[in-house]
Amino acid sequence: MSEEDPELIPEILPVDSRLVVSGSVSDFIDVLSRVSRVIPSKEVIPGTAHVLLEAKARSTSTAGHVRTTASDGVNTLSAVFSDNLQVRVAGKALIPGTKFISILKLAPTDSFGLQVLGNEAIIRSGQAQWRVQLVPGSSLPDLPPVDALQRVEIERLPFLEALEGSVRAASHAAARSSLMQVKVDEGSITGMDGNRIHRCSYSDDCPLEVSIPVGTCQELIRMLKASDDSHLGAGSDGKHMVFAIGKDFLISSSLLVEFPDVDPLLIRAGMNVKHRLSIERDPLRAAITRVRVNADPDYSSIFLLISRGSEGEWGVSVRAQDRQRNSALETVPATWNGPQEVRDFCVNHRNLTDLLDSYEESTVVFQVGDDTQSVKSPLLVEDDGKFIGLIQQMRSDYLD
Repeated sequence: MSEEDPELIPEILPVDSRLVVSGSVSDFIDVLSRVSRVIPSKEVIPGTAHVLLEAKARSTSTAGHVRTTASDGVNTLSAVFSDNLQVRVAGKALIPGTKFISILKLAPTDSFGLQVLGNEAIIRSGQAQWRVQLVPGSSLPDLPPVDALQRVEIERLPFLEALEGSVRAASHAAARSSLMQVKVDEGSITGMDGNRIHRCSYSDDCPLEVSIPVGTCQELIRMLKASDDSHLGAGSDGKHMVFAIGKDFLISSSLLVEFPDVDPLLIRAGMNVKHRLSIERDPLRAAITRVRVNADPDYSSIFLLISRGSEGEWGVSVRAQDRQRNSALETVPATWNGPQEVRDFCVNHRNLTDLLDSYEESTVVFQVGDDTQSVKSPLLVEDDGKFIGLIQQMRSDYLD
């Protein structure tokens, strides 16, 4: 890179150079963007508004590279930039990540040079030059020793699919802090928000046991989707967890509250199953999309009415109605092995859509029990051991 743009790096470096690198603008923007997502909009913990830039010179065991690390005090992201890069002076510096990204997007060429002299950074590209004042220091808030955390190797794609499926059911309400996480245990991932449960399997036998906060799940999903690696490394020391994907890693602090034991709920629902309702997944999901436009905005409820047609065939009428009596209705063919009388289920349409999105088979089979005067049977779904979903029924008093 320096041979192509000799003016980017001077032949004689100042004695107070703390860090000198040159490389590809687009690659550097990419690595800064990957970690800058966790930078808080308002700095509460000192140092978290900046990105730690670490330049490592080439050695016999490693190529010259730059590692960028950012943290909000809970989640820490780290990414490595090594392609089309030359490290002239190794060192560390805290830089304003978002400002650097804004500057580099204006670079006239795809080559840049960066010098850190004292507490000032000089960025050059072509004939353009920017000077940015840096904060003193060369470290973020204390981080757990990543290398000390024992990791297990996990297949990336099955883990990603399980994480996406389970986090759909996790709570985002601060009042339910114990549910603002997913539980990874015995090769499966479980999410719950109090009204539904999603359990997705990713391995037949994996010793990893951690609880991942919802915010960390979103960052981890982005990393897993952006990677081409076949595996990831995951480990925990009880207070922190680390996920390593290639040369990048994500560190997160565990929540102080434990994830509740949902097994009794799933076992009880399974024991009470007496009837099965089979519907093609895609037609049902499409009907929900069209009908929910007239669902009550405060309750987000829709109704699944099981009834026979004029020729004796079973069908499910997907129905919505709000308190202003706006309504919508669409019927989907179904198979029902329960009582011959009409049966009506009231559920949250968002919860039902999320369940269908986590279900892989073309036909979804809802397993239900009998309702009582005080308790309505939940809807239970199982997908050949890969997925278990449970949705509690809602009350529909607002229509009375």
